[in-house]
Amino acid sequence: MNIYRINSVSTVKPAPLSAKKRANPEDLTGRFADRFSTEVLNRMAASAVAHRQFEQALTILNQLVARCPREARYYCNRGLVYFQAGQFLEALADFNQAIGLSQHLDQTFNNRANCYAALGHIEAAIADYAQAIDLNPFNIKARINLAVTLRELERYDEALDLLDEALVFNQLSKHVYAQLGRTYHLRGDWNAAIAYYQQALDALQAENSGSDQPLQRQLLGWWRQLTQAS
Repeated sequence: MNIYRINSVSTVKPAPLSAKKRANPEDLTGRFADRFSTEVLNRMAASAVAHRQFEQALTILNQLVARCPREARYYCNRGLVYFQAGQFLEALADFNQAIGLSQHLDQTFNNRANCYAALGHIEAAIADYAQAIDLNPFNIKARINLAVTLRELERYDEALDLLDEALVFNQLSKHVYAQLGRTYHLRGDWNAAIAYYQQALDALQAENSGSDQPLQRQLLGWWRQLTQAS
Protein backbone atom coordinates (compact mmCIF):
# COMPACT_ATOMS: atom_id res chain seq x y z
CA MET A 1 0.00 0.00 0.00
CA ASN A 2 0.98 3.58 -0.32
CA ILE A 3 2.62 5.26 2.62
CA TYR A 4 0.39 7.81 4.33
CA ARG A 5 1.14 10.58 6.74
CA ILE A 6 0.32 9.68 10.29
CA ASN A 7 -2.06 12.17 11.86
CA SER A 8 -1.04 13.59 15.22
CA VAL A 9 -2.90 12.11 18.16
CA SER A 10 -5.02 14.76 19.85
CA THR A 11 -4.30 15.24 23.50
CA VAL A 12 -6.56 16.22 26.37
CA LYS A 13 -5.37 18.55 29.10
CA PRO A 14 -5.01 16.46 32.28
CA ALA A 15 -7.55 17.03 35.01
CA PRO A 16 -6.46 18.26 38.46
CA LEU A 17 -5.26 15.51 40.78
CA SER A 18 -8.31 15.83 42.99
CA ALA A 19 -10.58 15.16 40.03
CA LYS A 20 -8.64 12.17 38.68
CA LYS A 21 -10.02 8.68 38.96
CA ARG A 22 -8.09 5.48 38.87
CA ALA A 23 -8.19 3.91 35.43
CA ASN A 24 -10.25 0.78 35.08
CA PRO A 25 -7.85 -1.99 33.94
CA GLU A 26 -10.64 -3.60 31.91
CA ASP A 27 -11.24 -0.33 30.04
CA LEU A 28 -7.53 0.03 29.30
CA THR A 29 -7.30 -3.56 28.11
CA GLY A 30 -10.32 -3.09 25.87
CA ARG A 31 -8.93 0.07 24.28
CA PHE A 32 -5.55 -1.56 23.72
CA ALA A 33 -7.19 -4.63 22.19
CA ASP A 34 -9.25 -2.47 19.83
CA ARG A 35 -6.21 -0.50 18.71
CA PHE A 36 -4.13 -3.65 18.33
CA SER A 37 -6.80 -5.46 16.32
CA THR A 38 -7.23 -2.42 14.07
CA GLU A 39 -3.51 -2.35 13.31
CA VAL A 40 -3.55 -6.10 12.66
CA LEU A 41 -6.40 -5.64 10.19
CA ASN A 42 -4.51 -2.81 8.50
CA ARG A 43 -1.43 -5.03 8.07
CA MET A 44 -3.58 -7.88 6.77
CA ALA A 45 -5.12 -5.55 4.18
CA ALA A 46 -1.67 -4.38 3.06
CA SER A 47 -0.51 -7.98 2.72
CA ALA A 48 -3.58 -8.89 0.67
CA VAL A 49 -2.95 -5.97 -1.70
CA ALA A 50 0.70 -6.96 -2.07
CA HIS A 51 -0.49 -10.39 -3.25
CA ARG A 52 -3.16 -8.78 -5.48
CA GLN A 53 -5.93 -10.39 -3.44
CA PHE A 54 -8.20 -7.40 -3.90
CA GLU A 55 -11.47 -8.99 -2.75
CA GLN A 56 -9.86 -10.05 0.52
CA ALA A 57 -8.31 -6.61 0.98
CA LEU A 58 -11.68 -4.93 0.41
CA THR A 59 -13.38 -7.20 2.94
CA ILE A 60 -10.80 -6.23 5.56
CA LEU A 61 -10.90 -2.53 4.71
CA ASN A 62 -14.70 -2.56 4.91
CA GLN A 63 -14.29 -3.74 8.50
CA LEU A 64 -11.81 -0.96 9.22
CA VAL A 65 -14.10 1.71 7.76
CA ALA A 66 -17.01 0.35 9.82
CA ARG A 67 -14.87 0.48 12.98
CA CYS A 68 -13.35 3.89 12.27
CA PRO A 69 -15.79 5.82 10.06
CA ARG A 70 -13.99 9.12 10.72
CA GLU A 71 -10.51 7.82 9.84
CA ALA A 72 -9.56 9.24 6.44
CA ARG A 73 -6.67 6.90 5.73
CA TYR A 74 -8.88 3.80 5.66
CA TYR A 75 -11.08 5.34 2.97
CA CYS A 76 -7.92 6.29 1.11
CA ASN A 77 -6.52 2.77 1.39
CA ARG A 78 -9.79 1.25 0.23
CA GLY A 79 -9.92 3.70 -2.65
CA LEU A 80 -6.43 2.62 -3.67
CA VAL A 81 -7.55 -1.03 -3.73
CA TYR A 82 -10.56 -0.13 -5.87
CA PHE A 83 -8.24 1.79 -8.18
CA GLN A 84 -5.83 -1.14 -8.53
CA ALA A 85 -8.80 -3.40 -9.26
CA GLY A 86 -9.91 -1.04 -12.06
CA GLN A 87 -13.04 0.15 -10.22
CA PHE A 88 -12.35 3.84 -10.74
CA LEU A 89 -15.74 5.29 -9.74
CA GLU A 90 -15.70 3.42 -6.43
CA ALA A 91 -12.12 4.58 -5.91
CA LEU A 92 -13.06 8.18 -6.60
CA ALA A 93 -15.92 8.03 -4.08
CA ASP A 94 -13.56 6.80 -1.36
CA PHE A 95 -10.89 9.39 -2.17
CA ASN A 96 -13.54 12.12 -2.01
CA GLN A 97 -14.67 10.80 1.37
CA ALA A 98 -11.09 10.74 2.67
CA ILE A 99 -10.44 14.32 1.53
CA GLY A 100 -13.72 15.40 3.11
CA LEU A 101 -12.48 14.04 6.43
CA SER A 102 -8.90 15.32 6.14
CA GLN A 103 -7.54 17.76 3.59
CA HIS A 104 -3.94 17.34 4.74
CA LEU A 105 -3.12 13.86 3.40
CA ASP A 106 -1.00 14.56 0.34
CA GLN A 107 -1.09 10.93 -0.79
CA THR A 108 -4.88 11.06 -1.01
CA PHE A 109 -4.68 13.93 -3.49
CA ASN A 110 -2.03 12.04 -5.47
CA ASN A 111 -4.20 8.91 -5.57
CA ARG A 112 -7.32 10.86 -6.53
CA ALA A 113 -5.33 12.55 -9.29
CA ASN A 114 -4.36 9.12 -10.64
CA CYS A 115 -8.05 8.22 -10.60
CA TYR A 116 -9.04 11.41 -12.41
CA ALA A 117 -6.34 10.75 -15.03
CA ALA A 118 -7.64 7.20 -15.56
CA LEU A 119 -11.14 8.62 -16.08
CA GLY A 120 -9.84 11.21 -18.55
CA HIS A 121 -10.39 14.22 -16.27
CA ILE A 122 -6.95 15.65 -16.95
CA GLU A 123 -7.38 19.18 -15.59
CA ALA A 124 -8.77 17.81 -12.32
CA ALA A 125 -5.80 15.42 -12.14
CA ILE A 126 -3.32 18.26 -12.66
CA ALA A 127 -4.99 20.30 -9.89
CA ASP A 128 -4.81 17.38 -7.44
CA TYR A 129 -1.17 16.59 -8.23
CA ALA A 130 -0.33 20.25 -7.63
CA GLN A 131 -2.23 20.19 -4.33
CA ALA A 132 -0.32 17.08 -3.21
CA ILE A 133 2.97 18.86 -3.93
CA ASP A 134 1.81 21.98 -2.08
CA LEU A 135 0.96 19.87 0.97
CA ASN A 136 4.22 17.94 0.81
CA PRO A 137 7.02 19.19 -1.46
CA PHE A 138 8.82 15.87 -0.83
CA ASN A 139 6.05 13.86 -2.51
CA ILE A 140 8.18 12.69 -5.42
CA LYS A 141 5.47 10.38 -6.76
CA ALA A 142 3.16 13.35 -7.24
CA ARG A 143 5.93 15.28 -9.03
CA ILE A 144 6.59 12.35 -11.36
CA ASN A 145 2.88 11.80 -12.00
CA LEU A 146 2.31 15.48 -12.75
CA ALA A 147 5.31 15.48 -15.11
CA VAL A 148 3.96 12.43 -16.96
CA THR A 149 0.54 14.06 -17.27
CA LEU A 150 2.03 17.29 -18.65
CA ARG A 151 4.17 15.26 -21.05
CA GLU A 152 1.07 13.55 -22.42
CA LEU A 153 -0.19 17.06 -23.22
CA GLU A 154 3.17 17.73 -24.97
CA ARG A 155 4.07 20.32 -22.33
CA TYR A 156 7.60 18.99 -22.32
CA ASP A 157 9.42 21.94 -20.76
CA GLU A 158 7.10 21.99 -17.73
CA ALA A 159 7.50 18.23 -17.35
CA LEU A 160 11.29 18.48 -17.50
CA ASP A 161 11.32 21.27 -14.90
CA LEU A 162 9.33 19.09 -12.49
CA LEU A 163 11.60 16.09 -13.02
CA ASP A 164 14.75 18.19 -12.59
CA GLU A 165 13.33 19.45 -9.28
CA ALA A 166 12.55 15.88 -8.24
CA LEU A 167 16.19 14.86 -8.74
CA VAL A 168 17.25 17.36 -6.07
CA PHE A 169 15.45 15.33 -3.40
CA ASN A 170 17.46 12.19 -4.28
CA GLN A 171 14.44 9.90 -3.92
CA LEU A 172 13.07 7.42 -6.45
CA SER A 173 15.97 8.49 -8.68
CA LYS A 174 15.63 5.53 -11.04
CA HIS A 175 12.03 6.50 -11.78
CA VAL A 176 12.97 10.14 -12.26
CA TYR A 177 15.82 9.22 -14.63
CA ALA A 178 13.47 6.94 -16.57
CA GLN A 179 10.84 9.65 -16.99
CA LEU A 180 13.47 12.24 -17.91
CA GLY A 181 14.68 9.87 -20.61
CA ARG A 182 11.16 9.28 -21.88
CA THR A 183 10.39 13.00 -21.95
CA TYR A 184 13.55 13.86 -23.90
CA HIS A 185 12.82 10.88 -26.16
CA LEU A 186 9.35 12.15 -27.03
CA ARG A 187 10.63 15.70 -27.44
CA GLY A 188 13.16 14.43 -29.99
CA ASP A 189 16.39 14.90 -28.01
CA TRP A 190 17.67 11.36 -28.42
CA ASN A 191 21.15 11.93 -26.99
CA ALA A 192 19.70 13.19 -23.71
CA ALA A 193 17.16 10.34 -23.76
CA ILE A 194 19.89 7.71 -24.09
CA ALA A 195 21.91 9.30 -21.29
CA TYR A 196 18.98 9.28 -18.85
CA TYR A 197 17.82 5.79 -19.84
CA GLN A 198 21.34 4.59 -19.08
CA GLN A 199 21.34 6.35 -15.70
CA ALA A 200 18.04 4.71 -14.84
CA LEU A 201 19.37 1.27 -15.80
CA ASP A 202 22.55 1.88 -13.81
CA ALA A 203 20.49 2.86 -10.75
CA LEU A 204 18.41 -0.31 -11.12
CA GLN A 205 21.53 -2.45 -11.40
CA ALA A 206 23.05 -0.81 -8.33
CA GLU A 207 19.96 -1.60 -6.28
CA ASN A 208 19.64 -5.13 -7.69
CA SER A 209 15.98 -5.21 -6.63
CA GLY A 210 13.68 -7.76 -8.22
CA SER A 211 10.66 -5.62 -7.31
CA ASP A 212 11.60 -3.14 -10.06
CA GLN A 213 11.33 -5.59 -12.96
CA PRO A 214 8.33 -3.71 -14.45
CA LEU A 215 10.40 -0.52 -14.61
CA GLN A 216 13.30 -2.40 -16.18
CA ARG A 217 11.01 -3.92 -18.84
CA GLN A 218 9.54 -0.49 -19.54
CA LEU A 219 12.99 1.06 -19.91
CA LEU A 220 14.20 -1.64 -22.26
CA GLY A 221 11.06 -1.23 -24.35
CA TRP A 222 11.62 2.52 -24.63
CA TRP A 223 15.28 1.91 -25.48
CA ARG A 224 14.29 -0.45 -28.31
CA GLN A 225 11.86 2.14 -29.67
CA LEU A 226 14.64 4.69 -29.69
CA THR A 227 17.23 2.49 -31.39
CA GLN A 228 14.77 1.24 -34.00
CA ALA A 229 13.80 4.80 -34.89
CA SER A 230 17.41 6.00 -35.21
